[in-house]
Amino acid sequence: MYVVRFKDKSLEKRVYDYIQENSEVEIFLGLIGFLRGSGTKDIEYMINDVIPFPNLSLRPQETVIVPQVWYETLTMYIRLKFRKANSIHRPLGCLHSHPGEIPLPTPHDKNFAKALAKDAGNALMVIVGNNNLMYAYRAATDNDMEKIRVHSNYFRVRTRPKKNRL
Repeated sequence: MYVVRFKDKSLEKRVYDYIQENSEVEIFLGLIGFLRGSGTKDIEYMINDVIPFPNLSLRPQETVIVPQVWYETLTMYIRLKFRKANSIHRPLGCLHSHPGEIPLPTPHDKNFAKALAKDAGNALMVIVGNNNLMYAYRAATDNDMEKIRVHSNYFRVRTRPKKNRL
């Protein structure tokens, strides 16, 4: 089973505050971290850092468009911050918001996740929606999206997904 966690409460609080401050528009954050666990244990996406990217959409209240180089920017930032080629840190995926909506992936989100999984293998897509409800999805290389658990101190989460595959 897969699960998403923030490395510490202060990082999660900063993300929560950022979303609150920008609640009228869709925001986009690149997620940096590492995978932990294997075998019979939960495999955790451990979010260690985030980088905000500008929303280039002409309708930022309805959709998010990010610079094409966002993934490369995450990779370069990891090399700069962790300063070693064999660091366990990697781009995990993205977090974005759907203001006023349930945090379900749109067709655009699903296409974005498929492209991301092609580049990154297993990729993470976290969506925050109405009333700070947070859902997370694992985009696998088999073009499927699986809803996964989220541990959070600030966001509302559902402990058991109603439907696993999207």
